[in-house]
Amino acid sequence: MRRCNAWVGWFLVVNGVYDVACAGCIRCGCCGAISAMHLDVLTGGGGWEGNVLAVHMASCWVLTYGCVRLAAGCSRSDALDALAVFSYLVEGVEFLFPPSGEITCNSVLVNVLCVVCGACVALRGGRAREIWQFY
Repeated sequence: MRRCNAWVGWFLVVNGVYDVACAGCIRCGCCGAISAMHLDVLTGGGGWEGNVLAVHMASCWVLTYGCVRLAAGCSRSDALDALAVFSYLVEGVEFLFPPSGEITCNSVLVNVLCVVCGACVALRGGRAREIWQFY
């Protein structure tokens, strides 16, 4: 049980740091491969070169859920875990139904990963001890 909680905590921290880094890359336009991952899924590969507001909003969105996950990983709180699960749910739905209307293999992959990650965090919650007794 303790190892599972520690693993999920570290996962949240790493994922949160990654999301914060991605938000910075999206905002400054550097690290093309990292920023392109999020933007390509949201735009269907069309790019947002001319739309400064859309790029700014995308970076703020990624920064927001990155901070939630980082906070949930750094502190052991059922409320923060619930917010992290919700952030995975919102990200998964957004990537499954992107604004471009094109559902791609990448968007489905992100959706599946969000569901798995959200389930892992949910199982770390207050009732996780009953669920993880076999561990």
